[in-house]
Amino acid sequence: ELLERNLVELIILGNRDEILAVADEAGVVISEEAKTHVKIIDPNACDPELFDQLAKGFYDLRKHKGVDLEKAKELVKDDPNTFGAMMMKLGLADGMVSGACHSTAATMR
Repeated sequence: ELLERNLVELIILGNRDEILAVADEAGVVISEEAKTHVKIIDPNACDPELFDQLAKGFYDLRKHKGVDLEKAKELVKDDPNTFGAMMMKLGLADGMVSGACHSTAATMR
């Protein structure tokens, strides 16, 4: 209902085919109207410009802790929590819900 009333724009992180298959299995139906407000981004296959922006942002935040740019790229690519947190930090998302597939400790890191 929130999507259909244009109250949110939803970003789902993960493999598009897997996400749609899980939604279908769960009986989740997204109306055509609502689909205009849903974006699925696969951290492993996203726009290179977005990826570089997130990795550079993470590097800038953590370089004082010894994280180099290659490590930042690895973390942004391999950890959806890091990817989502960087989207929020850079103003590309307003909030994040996590924890269903990741432990509370991993979500809070």
